[in-house]
Amino acid sequence: MEVVPVLRLAFAPNPFIAEITIHLALPESGKVELRVFDILGQEVATIANQVYTKGQHKLTFLGTELPAGRYYFHLSTGGKVIIRQVVKKN
Repeated sequence: MEVVPVLRLAFAPNPFIAEITIHLALPESGKVELRVFDILGQEVATIANQVYTKGQHKLTFLGTELPAGRYYFHLSTGGKVIIRQVVKKN
């Protein structure tokens, strides 16, 4: 059984052009909400809104429809929140 001691959220590559891989580590199973916001605070995408098992997860986000700029990935699970900034290039 894989032990994940802390909640983690990481991205590759950052900055990205079209597609970004999201690495998610969950210390416990539960509902995961992962949303993307622009610099004005408007939600532009929902990547996850479901229950995930504890452990490592890899998600892919295709951002080809988004203009270049800064975006904020907002992860909420188990009463905890992580916000990370990513940059999209053309």
